[in-house]
This record gives sequence, C-alpha cells and structure tokens, in this order.
Amino acid sequence: MRILISMICVLSMGVINVRAQSEVSEVPTLPGWKNLPGDEFNGTSVNKKIWGLYGDPKRNYANDAYGNNPGQGMAQTYREQMVTVKDGILTIRATRDPINTGISKPEVPDPYVDYGVIPRYPLKPNHNGTNLGWWSGFLSSRDVKRYYPLYSRIEIKAKVPYEIGTWMALWLRHRLGASTFEVDLLEFFVNDDNADKWNNWEQHTYKFKGKRTLHQSVHGLGWFQDKDKKLTLTNKYNYNPFSERVREISFDPAADFHVYGVQMDPVPGDSSKHIAISFLLDGRVRSVFSTKDYVIDGTSIYKYNEFLKKKYTADIDSVWDVAINGGIGGTPDEDGGGILYPHMDPKYGGDPNKVPHNYEMNVDWMRIYKRANQPLWLGSTPVSWDWKTKTVELVIPAERFTNLKVGDQLVMDIDTLSASEHRESGKIKLDIYDKKGENIIAVRPELAQLDAQVTFVVNTEELCNKLKSEGCMLKGENLRLFSVCRSSKDIAKWLGFKQISWGETLIPKEQFKDVEDKYQLEVIVRDVKPDAKVFLRQNKNPEEGQRDRPALSSDKPYGNIIKLTEGADEMAYVFTINAAAAQELKNNGLAVTGNGYYLRSVRLINNASTAVNNIITTAQHDGAVYTLDGIKVAERWGANTLTRGVYIVDGRKVIIK
Repeated sequence: MRILISMICVLSMGVINVRAQSEVSEVPTLPGWKNLPGDEFNGTSVNKKIWGLYGDPKRNYANDAYGNNPGQGMAQTYREQMVTVKDGILTIRATRDPINTGISKPEVPDPYVDYGVIPRYPLKPNHNGTNLGWWSGFLSSRDVKRYYPLYSRIEIKAKVPYEIGTWMALWLRHRLGASTFEVDLLEFFVNDDNADKWNNWEQHTYKFKGKRTLHQSVHGLGWFQDKDKKLTLTNKYNYNPFSERVREISFDPAADFHVYGVQMDPVPGDSSKHIAISFLLDGRVRSVFSTKDYVIDGTSIYKYNEFLKKKYTADIDSVWDVAINGGIGGTPDEDGGGILYPHMDPKYGGDPNKVPHNYEMNVDWMRIYKRANQPLWLGSTPVSWDWKTKTVELVIPAERFTNLKVGDQLVMDIDTLSASEHRESGKIKLDIYDKKGENIIAVRPELAQLDAQVTFVVNTEELCNKLKSEGCMLKGENLRLFSVCRSSKDIAKWLGFKQISWGETLIPKEQFKDVEDKYQLEVIVRDVKPDAKVFLRQNKNPEEGQRDRPALSSDKPYGNIIKLTEGADEMAYVFTINAAAAQELKNNGLAVTGNGYYLRSVRLINNASTAVNNIITTAQHDGAVYTLDGIKVAERWGANTLTRGVYIVDGRKVIIK
C-alpha cells in the first residue's frame, strides 16, 4: 500500500489548529460504507496489536498443532517466523525444509530432548495420514483479544495457492470459537471439485471438471430434529447450500491478487433475530445466506440463528475473530476424496521429491467497514438452486421507505443469470412498478451484462412520496437480485457498481442543486483497464450535428476527460468545477461515460467547509477513539493505526486526511 504524509487537524471550540504530522495508510473510501481500522501490512513485521501468531516461542509455541490431529489430518506445524511482512505484503510460507526453531517444552521436560532453537526439519504429523510434515504460519486476531463487529463488512485481498494438498484459508470465527459460528471467506478443495457433479434434486449438472472453484461457507450451532421430533442443538457444517457455497472462478487465484469478503447485516423487518450473510468476490455480492430462510418443519424454530442470542453475542461490536492460515493437507476419505497431501497430486506421480519445497500465500490488506446505507431487503431471488426461473418479482412494503428523501438512491446488488439445461442467458432488465403494475421511474438506468449493482435515483417529490405511501414492486429478467438498499444523498449524488464500456450513467440535475463554483466532483472507480478514461458530459442531448453529449466545461482543454490508472481497487479522482460547469450541472445534470472501468460513486466536495459542520456529539472522556456514530474503534488514540476519517477523542473532533 502507498503511504501518505497526512495532517491531523484537531477541532476544539471552533478553532482549527495543526497539532502534528503522522504517517497513515491511504485506504480508499468504499462507497456506501464507513472505514474501520484494519491492516494494510505497511510495516516490517506483523502488528502484534492486531494479530496473534500460532507457534510463538514467547508463548511456548502455543496452538502450533491446530488442525494437525487424526480428525482433520493436517500436516503442518505452525511457527511464528513463517509469517513475514515486507513491501506492504504479508506472506505465509509453508515449507518442507528445515528452519531454526525450538519445540514446545512440557511442564516436566524430558532430559534427553533438546527444546532449544536448532535447525529442524518439520515435525512428524500427529496422525497416520502422512509421515511428511510441513512448517507454516497462522494469524488470529482472537489471540490478542481483537474482535470485529457482528454487523460489518470484512474483506481480505490475497493471492492463494490452488494446488492439491494445500488448505490455506481466510475465515472468521465467533469470539467463542468456530464451534459457535464460522464464516469462510475462502477455501479451495482442488481434488474434490475437479469433476462434473449431477444434483438430482436440482436437476442440474455442475460442470467443474478442469475448472477452478471457490468455497464460501457457513458453519456453527444449529437446531436439528430427529425422527422422533426431538430437537438437539449441535455444531455442523456447510449450512448454505452447494449452489451458494461453491462457485466457478475464471482466474488462477495463485497468479494474482483478488478480494474475498463477506458482509453481515440484520435482516430488514426481522433485525432482532435474523442475520443475512452476503459473500463477496472482488467487491461483488455472489450469494446471500439468511437465517430467516431456514425453519424446522412443523415448528416455528429457526435452525441457524442460535448464535445471535445475547448469551453468545452480548457485545455486537466485538464478535468476529479474523483467521488467516497456511494449512497443508487433510485426511483422504475412503473414496480418494478430501484435501489429500501435496505428494498425492497425480502430477508428481507419488514422488515426494518432486513436490515443491515451498508454498506461499500473500496478503495485501484486510479492511473492515460498517454500513453507511440502509438495507431495505436482503436475500436471493430467484434462489440459487433454481436453474429454470429467469424473472424477478419482489414487493418492498411502504414502511421500508420511511426515511427516504428526494435525492436518495435505491441501489441493488445483482448477478447475471448463467445459462443452464433449462434456460438460456439473456439481456438483463430491472425496473420499479407501483401496486397497479405501472412503471414509476422516469429516468431509467442503462444496464450492462456485467453490472454488479443497479442504481435508481429518487429525483422527484412525487416518486419519493409514492414509495413512502405505497411501496413498490421490482420486476426483472435474466438476473439474480441480492439486495435493495437506500443510499442517502448525503453520502453521494450517485452510488453503484456500474460497468462503463462506452455506456453511460445519467445523474439528473436535481442532484446538483447545491453545486457552486470551486466545488470538486469526486469520481470513484475500480477494475480499471489499461488506457481507461472517464468522460464527464452534460446530461442533455447532443447539439445538432454532434454525436456526443456536450462536454462539462473545464478551465483546461479536454479537462473533462480523466485518465485513469490501471488497477482493481477503488480509486478516487477529483474534477474542479468552475462557474460554467456549476451552471451546466444545475441546468442539465451529469452524464458519466468512457471505457474500461467500473463506476462506484460520484459526490460533491465543498472545500470551503469542513466535514464536521453541524455535527453534535457527546464527549467521551476515557481516552478511547469513537466514530461520529459513537462506535468505539480503538482503546486509545494512535494516528498510525487509523484510516482517513473523522473521530472523537476525549470530546475533540480529530480529522485524519
């Protein structure tokens, strides 16, 4: 990650003074979310305030055999030194070569055993699955008592081996342990998934032979009923169905970095007892698991929401332990399935000497967010195991629109439906209708097949009032709908996840009533290809004899064209608005077009005022750091541990720019 020198401005009694300078990580804003402290791995070693390491010699190599047992059959022994940080990248290295290390010393040492640091080959595994051991690394935030909010978004950007015999993973454990609840952001089961799989209930064949697949799973406490109707609370795994849990991926995860994540929300309308877990890949929602969808037949008991009870989750801001591990191997089953061990990969012909000496997992960053927009509906329609349905019909009741204002946007996560034995893929469609079945949207967004979100701007009082009084129905074709969220006009003038390939996003003039000369227009993009450009134009028809809409005025020739830097992460670009452009935006609105990127948000920045005008907060006096929403993000002030934003420390507003 890049490092910026940023000013820390402390606001107290209306006076702004520069108090200090500090190095802080530049974490780009994620539209619709608020940043919480994560880890950009910008130091020279693992931050021991954020992570504990298994196999730490200072703790007598505690937890070094995690998973290395007859049940799981993993082959690695964890050591702290197998986790390193350099040039903004954390690396977990698994090796079958000797390293300098000691071993765990029991309370009653064996006088004939050398427990000290000497060159050692990997220890023999604690089971009979294999005699070949490995050294590797494991990070856990729980080991330093650092936990993350129940309702949050957690993403990790990583490059991970995709090989038979490797079991490296990114996952979340409940603070009471994985047996209470576990959410897997990434697992690969290379051996098991290399086959076409017929599902008789779904009447569908998963054509995975020769393909790569990603597993994102839910495990933990659940209620189950036996044949005698007796209910038992126990721990099981893979609660989300195969169609949601396993997905074909089009890339080699070992060749480049990709972002694996999850966002967890209370279910709208049932927020006190249900959670929706949305799995993410490269920022896009790929499936949604909702505890509301699973009821034991003949009862009113929900199967999977036990862990939401207060006895498990008393402090909702301190629930998730983030775990990153470099696992190697797993016990084969009777049919030759399972993780297996590296030397069992057919390409090595059973010869351990041909197996690589090292496997590496690289991690660029871990980022944590709290939602800034409001979910109105979360789920999946059509459901993932339905390979026939091509249409969407969803009613959003009026009470969900209580807080809606003119200028807000309705932002919807989608995925284009794939073809199957029962349907063909087609052009995606999505629109909003009233209870009479009449379309109520005057400015319809342009849809592209690879859009990850669809955005509707509520640009009139009439539309706003209609939604608040009647609700609406969504109708679509050839797509799967995962969410409907209200994004406030105060967050952005437009927010979404729109593919721009000479298409355009139109933002109505009503969104720019407050624009003035010298304001800045911030455009956030991602997944930028080489030579990509943003074109800022007026939202009006082309002049006679012209092909394109009129350019937005600029003080520089072709200043309305923004050249983008290639990259996958969100990046912000700023366009300074002159007097002519301000008037054009007020009169016509904005058209954003160009090629080779995805548009994430457009917002206005008024440089003449601070970001904390008209904010009233309650002073905190315990030295802890709070967001403006009152969420504690740190026990004490430390600028180099916090992302850009506005914080409250001892009653003072502190800005990290």
